[in-house]
Amino acid sequence: MSSARSSTTWWPRLVVAAAALAAACAQEGMPPGGPVDESPPELAEVRPGSLAVGVDPAEPLVFVFNERIDRTGFRSGLMLAPPVRLRGISFKGQTVSVRPEESWPADTVVVWTLLPTLKDKHRVPLGRPLSGAFTTGDSLPSGTVRGQAEGEDLDLEKVVAEPVSYTHLTLPTK
Repeated sequence: MSSARSSTTWWPRLVVAAAALAAACAQEGMPPGGPVDESPPELAEVRPGSLAVGVDPAEPLVFVFNERIDRTGFRSGLMLAPPVRLRGISFKGQTVSVRPEESWPADTVVVWTLLPTLKDKHRVPLGRPLSGAFTTGDSLPSGTVRGQAEGEDLDLEKVVAEPVSYTHLTLPTK
């Protein structure tokens, strides 16, 4: 009778073992074979905001994208003017936080530029530069941009001016 009993108890053990093995092989995430991501990453938010004044010199520069960014190339895809030594760059989901080694320079306009070569996790490049600026001072310096547009049938509402290069600006001390 014991042999009949042992022959009927082995199959539930086999089912449990097979289920455990199948669960161990399962992977969380989207199944492979979906459409290829060819869309460049988009910048959804930046903190401090562009042209922010009175920024705390210890505050991180935070970029929030619409998708995860390639960690390996982020540092080479970010330019800061004036150049600032960084303590670190941290990644959490779609958010990238940039911290200065000590602090952002006092009474200074800091210009950041994300280069077109910056890529998302699917290796799709940004494709165009994105820039912004903030100041640790009390106000932004004033300035003027002048130029001349030439050509026929110019629609002045569609004219876009982009700077050729950035230099850092230091606010005058009071």
